[in-house]
Amino acid sequence: MVRAPGYSPTSPTEAPPDSFESLAELSAYFSTPRLPQLYAAPQIPYIEPRTKPSSRLVVCHDFKGGYCEQEEERGYTFPWWSLCDAFIYFSHRRVALPPPDWIRTAHRHGTKVLGTLIFEWDQGKLDLDRLLGPDLCAISTEVADRLVDLAVERGFEGWLVNVEVELGTKQSGPSTHAQALAVWLAYLRDETRRRVPGGETIWYDGANVEGVRWQNRLSSLNAPFFAAADGIFLNYWWRENHIEETKQMLEKLGRPRDEVSFGLDVWGRGQFGGGGFSSWRAVQLLDQSTRHQPPIPTLPPSSPSPLNNLEPPPSSLSFPLSSASPSDASNFSLALFAPAWTVESEHLGHSLETREGWTKWWEDELYLWTGSAPGPNVERERVRMEQVRKEERGVQRARELAAAFSISHSPPSLPSFDYNAPLPPLPGSFRPLASYRPAPRPPPPSSAFYTNFSNGAGHCFYLEGKLVLDSPSGWTDIDFTFPFPSLALPSPNPRVKASLTDDDAWMGAFSLRLEASKPAESSAIVVPVTPTAVLVERGQHLTATAVWKPLSTIDELKLAVNYDRPSSSTELAETSLLEMHDLDTTELAGGWRSTSALITLKNEDEDEAFEISSLGLSFTFPSSTANLLVGSLALTSSSLAESPQPLVTNLRWSSDSASLKWDVARAVPISSAVGSASESPARGRRWPSFLFYIISYHDDAGREVFLGTTASRRFRLARERLAEGGRIACRGVGEDGSLSQISCYL
Repeated sequence: MVRAPGYSPTSPTEAPPDSFESLAELSAYFSTPRLPQLYAAPQIPYIEPRTKPSSRLVVCHDFKGGYCEQEEERGYTFPWWSLCDAFIYFSHRRVALPPPDWIRTAHRHGTKVLGTLIFEWDQGKLDLDRLLGPDLCAISTEVADRLVDLAVERGFEGWLVNVEVELGTKQSGPSTHAQALAVWLAYLRDETRRRVPGGETIWYDGANVEGVRWQNRLSSLNAPFFAAADGIFLNYWWRENHIEETKQMLEKLGRPRDEVSFGLDVWGRGQFGGGGFSSWRAVQLLDQSTRHQPPIPTLPPSSPSPLNNLEPPPSSLSFPLSSASPSDASNFSLALFAPAWTVESEHLGHSLETREGWTKWWEDELYLWTGSAPGPNVERERVRMEQVRKEERGVQRARELAAAFSISHSPPSLPSFDYNAPLPPLPGSFRPLASYRPAPRPPPPSSAFYTNFSNGAGHCFYLEGKLVLDSPSGWTDIDFTFPFPSLALPSPNPRVKASLTDDDAWMGAFSLRLEASKPAESSAIVVPVTPTAVLVERGQHLTATAVWKPLSTIDELKLAVNYDRPSSSTELAETSLLEMHDLDTTELAGGWRSTSALITLKNEDEDEAFEISSLGLSFTFPSSTANLLVGSLALTSSSLAESPQPLVTNLRWSSDSASLKWDVARAVPISSAVGSASESPARGRRWPSFLFYIISYHDDAGREVFLGTTASRRFRLARERLAEGGRIACRGVGEDGSLSQISCYL
């Protein structure tokens, strides 16, 4: 939750554990009664995509060991949900559960979430023996059942299973142990599929039938575990020959390529290309090898190293600018490990403790993912990695000398070697990670869409255009993450520059700043901002709303949408089957404006539903340039507006948990008599809800003090920090971003 500094209770309330250090801890947890009401906020279910992507981006989150978010400090958040198909919450604890706010945020964006079961070091070996039980001829499924219970209880989709200890027991050898472990894994997979919507189990390329031997490819050694799982996460030390071997093995097994995820360690540990800002090189190699294009020339490494040895490129070597996948075939997936490298790397020197520090980090993060203008760190990293390559070359020379001396007692006759000679240039040119993915994915289909561009952390917080929080240390609330303006940033239009700014905002921490230059042929600029998936059905209409603020003269601003139908996808135009009307602009506080439009079917007899696939703006301006802020965008169906609206009621104080609590009721329309059956809410209709809540304190003089926000129906509060007298209020923010009126005080 977002929280004003100084109002947190000194003793945090009891909450379910997010991890277990051992299987004994896991067993003890399930032997103790649990209270479901302790969970912070309602679960958001995962909705599987309507069309299966040809390949997946799996992101393995590994930031400072996990579980390090602090409400009153600005921390790392992941903004690239529209590109991510599955998100693994990783930690070096035995059982790592994804925290509830990460689960809800991922599901809100249509991303699957997995936890981690890991066995490493001596204690991991003991727990692995306990996992299967004493008799490998009749394995125990207790732990597997408990893992599925946790997925059901917490609302995530499954597990990454990572075994990095030697197999074998006192009674059985590695082969027998591996066979029993594969049976256990298949049981976990099947039970997860049966009990969890979208359930999935992924095996990490660690242990295999011969022990811990990272294969970096699909091989006969790890194939039994791949066969027992839904997919495999390959280790990071792969090269082109490993890709080819994986293709051949998959043909034998008859499994699709997208179930194999090639690992990419952004830290570059043994990674082809070196990781970091050069992470694209590994993705490029995988992309080219999958599509049978001329590969980047390589020399097979003699051992894992931070950089692969690369030959000088052919003069005619070129790379495609598009990597769109054939629709009739799957491609290998990518498992991106530790994308928070941009924050943690000591060579980049970033800190999120100040707004200036965040701005410098965001510059590098945008470059890595979207290819925006490089900052000074990009050149520094290039120079540093050039030195690493020279050191690698020196190591290789030393190996050659050692090998030559080992077979001859006289000094070897080898060509002269200049350790400081320039290195041959690496082939290819930089491509951002996002360029290897399909178009950004919208949130799951719904009757409403809303974004204020907040990414779950900040130093400031704005409420209806007013700065209500300016914290030196910042805040982090993963729940307060909304869809990224992925169609505008980076801008595909050279006449438009888009950026996120926290200098001013309407609701939350950020607004989208648009700077445009007038095209010669027209004064209108159209800027698609974000993908959406909101239906327009027969008898219904949509309301599109933009809250924006002109920083220069804007003659007119309109909403712009695209729509999809099963047979086509086209831009909304005069010949469209949809129309926009009732355009309205309202002046708001602080120079902000709200512009809305009604979207309806032109032909009410049209049986087919249409889906608004993107939302943006179109604006005209008199001068050569224009500058404006976009505070929020929303699409809401009339079905939500026609349903009974939510109200905050029964606001109360719980001394046991040092928290405010409240209920949500439904307003009943005032009527002199009971209406007809046709006036009753339609069967199966989704009723509107609140996205989050705003907590404030109102003193006797009428001044309002912002206390924080939360997605749950409770808010931890040090009540003794409030002045005597006054009242506390809780307001909900609706699915269109509107702030409800105060309906009750405490």
